[in-house]
Amino acid sequence: MSENDKQQQPAEEPRSAPPAPAKSGGVRVDMLMIGLILIGLGALLLAATMNPDLNFRDLVMTYWPVLIIVAGLVKIVQAALGISGGGSGFGLLVTVIIILILVAGVPWDWVEFNSWFAFGPDAEYSEQINLAEGETLEIRNVRADARIYSHSGDDVKLHVKTYVSGWSRKDARELAEAYKAEVKRTGSTVQIVADAESASDGRRRVRVDLEIGLPRDLVARISAHRGDVDLDNFDGEMDIDVEYGDVDVARSTGKLTISIRNGEVDFYDFTGDLKVTGGRAALDLEGVYGAIFVDIERGSIELENYKPIAGDIDIHTERGNIELDINGDSDFALEAEAQGGRIDCEFGELDISNQRELRHSFNAGTYQVSLATDRGSIALDSD
Repeated sequence: MSENDKQQQPAEEPRSAPPAPAKSGGVRVDMLMIGLILIGLGALLLAATMNPDLNFRDLVMTYWPVLIIVAGLVKIVQAALGISGGGSGFGLLVTVIIILILVAGVPWDWVEFNSWFAFGPDAEYSEQINLAEGETLEIRNVRADARIYSHSGDDVKLHVKTYVSGWSRKDARELAEAYKAEVKRTGSTVQIVADAESASDGRRRVRVDLEIGLPRDLVARISAHRGDVDLDNFDGEMDIDVEYGDVDVARSTGKLTISIRNGEVDFYDFTGDLKVTGGRAALDLEGVYGAIFVDIERGSIELENYKPIAGDIDIHTERGNIELDINGDSDFALEAEAQGGRIDCEFGELDISNQRELRHSFNAGTYQVSLATDRGSIALDSD
């Protein structure tokens, strides 16, 4: 190459340095995640503090999916800001969820840490209550659980077990031993009152368990506020009113009327008439034979029977699913309506799906089965 050709060639441009990698911004995203989580936990604690009727454990177990919503919002912000890489905060989110589940699920009231910070000193006593002819029984439990059963005698058998948590083992035990359920007569009504909430104070928290044996065929009423009701081997007529609690019924007969504001209703092996009304409730009815009436605002209902149905069934929920798995030899006329969902039926000679309304008679159509949900689905199947 000649000297002139070298002079005509353009000089090579200097290579520019590669651009510095963008910061991932992980610290900012983590801080956003931490801030949102702290705001949420602070709101829950403030609500539980300002309203004594609220239970922090219930709030956590109800609203923990909000954390997943928070994670989604953080990812949206991360994408909008062009932040890539790690630091999304999902590890922190998983850790917080695990901690909340542990805090909400562990029964701290029954744990004994050491000799000066004591949980669970208990005392118990029993007594018998005579009922005159024509007297009815009313049971009122506040932050107390009640187990009801029937026996062949004529008296009401009352057994009370008291648990107290407090900073002083001595004070807690003294309060547990001094606590007594109140028994009073008003007109023709005998009332048993177990108010653990009123017995608690700033230093000590009281928890009460009731075991009540009732004469068979007795008409009784129970009113529970933040307490569970358990009927086992019960035979009689009972009117149950529950506000924030669960109802469990097993191996029982009779007539039950249940009004529930928020909780779960579980049945296993019940023969008789059942009526359930309320607000937010989930019903699991297994082996229930008799007339069934359910009308709740929100919640799903499941009915599973192994023998043919033995009464009319009328179930309605404004928001929830209805699922029936009943004996194939059942004799009934069906009316089902799912306004905001679908009806699937695989029973007898029918095999249909994705319907809004369904009317059909199975066998002779002796009993009437009416199912309705405003926002949910209906499924009917044979066992």
